[in-house]
Amino acid sequence: MDFAIMKIRKYFKKVFRISKKHFLKDQVLVIIINSISILIAGIFPFLLKDFINEIQNEAVKYEIIKIGLLLVLLSLINRSFSFWGNYLFQKLSVMGKKFLQIKLFSHLLKLPYKYFMKRKKGVISSKILSDCDILGQSMAISIPMLIINVIHLVVVITVLIILNVKLFLITLVSVPIYIGIFKYLNKKIREYQMQERKKYEQVSESIRENLAGIKMIKGHKIEDFAKNNFISILNKWVRKSIKNLKFQLLQRDSTTAIMNVTPIIILIIGGLYIIEGSLNFGGVIAFYTYLGSLFSPAQNLVEWNNGLQQSIPMAQRVFGILEKDSQNNNLIEITDITNWKLKIKNLDYLYKNKKVLKNINLNLSSGGIIGLVGASGAGKTTLIDLIIGFIKPKKGNIYIEYDNKKVKFPKKIKNFIGYCGQRDFVFQFSIYKNICLNKDYSMKKIKKILKIVKIWNFVRSLENGIETKIGENGAKLSGGQKQRILLARMLIKNPQIILLDEATSMIDTRIETKIIQNIKKHYNNKLIVIISHRLSTILHSDRLIVLKNGEIVCKGNHHKLIKNCSEYQHLYEKQYIK
Repeated sequence: MDFAIMKIRKYFKKVFRISKKHFLKDQVLVIIINSISILIAGIFPFLLKDFINEIQNEAVKYEIIKIGLLLVLLSLINRSFSFWGNYLFQKLSVMGKKFLQIKLFSHLLKLPYKYFMKRKKGVISSKILSDCDILGQSMAISIPMLIINVIHLVVVITVLIILNVKLFLITLVSVPIYIGIFKYLNKKIREYQMQERKKYEQVSESIRENLAGIKMIKGHKIEDFAKNNFISILNKWVRKSIKNLKFQLLQRDSTTAIMNVTPIIILIIGGLYIIEGSLNFGGVIAFYTYLGSLFSPAQNLVEWNNGLQQSIPMAQRVFGILEKDSQNNNLIEITDITNWKLKIKNLDYLYKNKKVLKNINLNLSSGGIIGLVGASGAGKTTLIDLIIGFIKPKKGNIYIEYDNKKVKFPKKIKNFIGYCGQRDFVFQFSIYKNICLNKDYSMKKIKKILKIVKIWNFVRSLENGIETKIGENGAKLSGGQKQRILLARMLIKNPQIILLDEATSMIDTRIETKIIQNIKKHYNNKLIVIISHRLSTILHSDRLIVLKNGEIVCKGNHHKLIKNCSEYQHLYEKQYIK
C-alpha cells in the first residue's frame, strides 16, 4: 500500500512540475471560468424558489416578470461561461496530448539507434499515440479537474443545505450507494478497456503486417490463411469489446436509476413536508431541480481518481523513455578539411556475447574507392554501422584525425558522413522533398546529382517532374529507381565519407556500373566505401578489404588478392566460375 502511495506521489510531482511549467496560465483561466459558471448555477435554485413561491402566493405580475427575466438572464450568462469553460477545458486536454507526443517523439529521435534495434516499432508507436493520449490529457487537465469538481461539490452541498437540511441528509443516503456502484463498475470497465486496447493493438499490427506483406500473400496465394488469421485476432478483440460494452451499459443504467429514483423520493418526502406546512412548494421544487448537480462532481472525482490510477503505468512507460539518456547531437562544424584520415584502432564488437568484429585496424584517407568484401555474416555492415555511430564498439576507437586534432566518431562532424543502405526509408513526399529533406538546394545542383545517379531522364518524363509524389515508402517507384533517389539524397550533401551498403543492389548492372563511375569521377577527393555481394560492383576498387568471421584477412586490389588471398579467391570463384 505504501509503495502504491509512493508511486502516486512520484507521478503527481512530475505531472505538477510539467503542468506548472507549460500549462499554468491556461489552467488558471479554465478554473476561473468554470468556477464562475458553477457559482452562477448555484444562485439559480434560490431564484427559482422565490419565483414559484411568488406565483403560489399570487404576487403582482411585476415581481413574477422581474424574477423570470432574471432567471433567463442568468441562464444565458451561465451557458456562455459554461461553453467557454468546456471549450478551454477540452482545448487544454488536446494541447496536453500534443505537448507530450511532441516531447516523446523528439526525445526518441535523440536516442541511439541501438534502442530501436531491441524494440518493436508497433510498441513504440503505441506509447506515442495511446499512452501519450491519455497521459498528456491527464497531465494538462487533472489538476484543474480536481479543483473545479471540489469547488462544484462544495457549492452544491452548501446550496442544498441552505435550501433544506433534512432533504439534504436524506439525499446523502443515496450518494455512497451511487459512488460504490459507479466505482466498482468503473474498475471493471478500466480493466476491460486495457485488455481491449491490447487486443486492438494486435488487430492494428495484423493489418499493418498483412498490408506490408501483400505481395507475398498474393504470390503464395494464401489469402484465405491471412483472412482466417485476421478473423481469429479480430474475434479476440470483439469478445473483450463486448464485455467492456456490457459493463459500460450496466454502469450507465444503474447509476441513472439512482439519479432518477433519488429526486422522486425527495419529491415524495418534500410533498409530505408541504402538507405538514414545514416546507413551501418553491423550496421543494428548487431542491428537486438542483439535486442532479450533486452526482456530477461526485462522479467526476471518482473518474479522476480512476484516471489517475490508470495513468500511473502509462507514466512509468512514457517517463521511462524520457529519462533515458539521449545522444549528444551537438555537431561540430568543420569546413575545408582536405588532409584528414579515418582511423580505426583495435576495434572489437560483441553481439549477444559473441564477437562479431575482432581487432579491426584501418587507416583510410580521402581519394579512391574502398571495397568491403566477405561472405554473409562476415561483419561488413557491422563495421559500417560502427563508423556511422549507430552502435558502439566493445573495445577500440574510431576517430578522424586532422591538423593534429582528433574527433572521436566521425558522426559528430556535421555532414561528414553520407550513408546509403539497401532498404533505406523514403517518405511519401515528392521526389524533390525526399532528396532535399529540410534543406533548400538549387535546381541546377539537384539536376546534376540526378544525372550522376542516372535518373534525371526518368524524373523529367513524369507529368509533375521532380514534384511527383512517390507514395508510401516509394510505392510508385521500382526498387532501382528508389535506390537512385536515396543515392541522390545522400550525395547532394557532399559528404567527405561516402558509405554504400548494398546501395545499388536493385539497379541493373549496366546502369550500376555507370553510377559508380560517375560517383568516382565527381567525388574523387572523397573516401568512398562500398559493400556489395556483387563483386562486379567493387571489382575495380582502388583497395579491397576482405573480412572473414569478423577479422580482416586480406587487403589489396583485385589483381593482388586473386593471387594471394584464398578467401577472396573462393568468393570470386563462386560468382564467376560455374
